[in-house]
Amino acid sequence: MKQILIWPTASTSQKKVLWYSLILFFICLADTLMAYVTPLVLNEYFGHMLVVGLVMSCSSVVGLSTDWLISRKLPNTNYRFFIKWLILIGVWFPIIFWIFPTLAVGYLVAMMVWGVYYEMINFASFDFVNRSVQPSEHAFTWSILDVFKAMALLSTPIVAGLLFEIDQNLVFLLSLACFGLASFIFSTNKSSEIQPLPKSQLSPQRSQSEEVQIWWQMLKKIWPIYIFFFSMIMLDAAIWVAGPMLSEQIRLFSQAGSFVIPAYVLPTLLAPVIISRFGKIFKRTRVIFLMAIIGAIVLGVGSFIVGVSAWIIPIILLASLFIAIDFPEVGGIFEDFYDRVDEFGNDLTGLRNSAVSLAYIFGPVSVGLLAEVLNYAHILTVFAGLLFVSGIIALLFTPNRIRMPKAKLVSIISYKNRHRTGSPLARG
Repeated sequence: MKQILIWPTASTSQKKVLWYSLILFFICLADTLMAYVTPLVLNEYFGHMLVVGLVMSCSSVVGLSTDWLISRKLPNTNYRFFIKWLILIGVWFPIIFWIFPTLAVGYLVAMMVWGVYYEMINFASFDFVNRSVQPSEHAFTWSILDVFKAMALLSTPIVAGLLFEIDQNLVFLLSLACFGLASFIFSTNKSSEIQPLPKSQLSPQRSQSEEVQIWWQMLKKIWPIYIFFFSMIMLDAAIWVAGPMLSEQIRLFSQAGSFVIPAYVLPTLLAPVIISRFGKIFKRTRVIFLMAIIGAIVLGVGSFIVGVSAWIIPIILLASLFIAIDFPEVGGIFEDFYDRVDEFGNDLTGLRNSAVSLAYIFGPVSVGLLAEVLNYAHILTVFAGLLFVSGIIALLFTPNRIRMPKAKLVSIISYKNRHRTGSPLARG
């Protein structure tokens, strides 16, 4: 798996990873084009960052509800289902911005659409990795997926910024085209079709109370990592909401302002190389926490000192060199949990996704509130401080080995009239 992915000579699993990565690239390109211009469009329309934060948070409120419903009602769905539906739903995000540019209710509906399809990306990716590669390759595979996402993220600020200055509708049309390309690539690989499970192997839908108990049992085991991951996404949300504004402020006196977001994303491209060479070191979760703590110190202190200036770009780049490694590694940790809980994999993904949704609820609102009293550079200092604190907590309270409560999870669900003949997560 760790040799270079070359389509003609690659193994079946490598081809599947490359195929999925290309789909993910175009989906993420479509998404990040919209993510970059959304705060700019909303700020232009509403004229107040707090309102912008509240409107953008609506997407994550819907996203949190989506996590909950998928965990309860769709425990047996696979990545092909999620890809198909996220594309069908996702195309409406740019369409609504394009057709209804002067309606506040249109922006709210667009945020709801964003919340639904974005969560499906994570459900699809966790199921795909679990079905397609061995557990020992989870973190490396996540780093490959992150590279393709990073390539989309790197190209977005420059392309979106230029198109936005010409005509913002061009951004929406390009986003639509990217969704179309993702759909085309998805349709080219019929060999990845997944046979439906026999009824005897289907995991039952959960009631509200059962899902609460399932999430609670898992959260009791993984809470330090959950809090740490939540803080990582809070910082991510802050950069994506405040970053475009910071970029525009710096561009008033320096063209370097265009590189605020690329500086944050660029180190992600190095993650597969670092993980493949030093993977054994990063298998130790405490090293992951230490990397985040160092990155948080660099970003927090650096952004506080340099403020709104071009010097913040190398600060963000240096901090991201430490933090970028953590995203695929934490993804690998959750993937290992997914593998160990069998039919509760979507429940685990829903719990993990809830951290993302909550971070993107509180993150944009917090940026809006802080923007009333701080500049955008110092806002990053606050979120870096949050990551620093959560890294310390995770370092102190994460056990060497986390045992997932499989027996307790099974006992929660009623298996009336159900005869289990094997694992419901038979690999495709």
